[in-house]
Amino acid sequence: MAAPEIPAVAPDLNLGYLLAQSAHEWRLGLAHVLQPHGLTPPQFFMLMSVYRQQARHNELPTQKQAAAHTAMDLNVASQVTRKLVMRRLLERHVHPEDARAYVLSLTPTGLALAKASSSDARAWNDMFFAPARQLPLGPALQLLVKES
Repeated sequence: MAAPEIPAVAPDLNLGYLLAQSAHEWRLGLAHVLQPHGLTPPQFFMLMSVYRQQARHNELPTQKQAAAHTAMDLNVASQVTRKLVMRRLLERHVHPEDARAYVLSLTPTGLALAKASSSDARAWNDMFFAPARQLPLGPALQLLVKES
């Protein structure tokens, strides 16, 4: 049995396309906000994952837990972690109970950067997700607002 034919829809009117474009615009804005802090979005997500685990649960996450929390591929998480360790923002130690695992902790510099960058990222989120009349909309979001 043949699959039913899906009607052709212009990409700019497709909800999936609009969501992807919106996510792309959000991430570009986040990258711009994080640039003065010297962070990329993946680096920011990794720092915040470790920060939250330490602050909320008083625990040091493993690199694997931080990767899962950020929905990051393990190889990418490893590369991001290595860069943050080289910049002395994170420390990576062998897990006390599992020699194959690493636990992550923020350095004092990493903690200060996590707090400062978090504040700016939160401000970006507040602006991006504010009522549409207050947003600097990209083309995909402008179309979405017009249609609603």
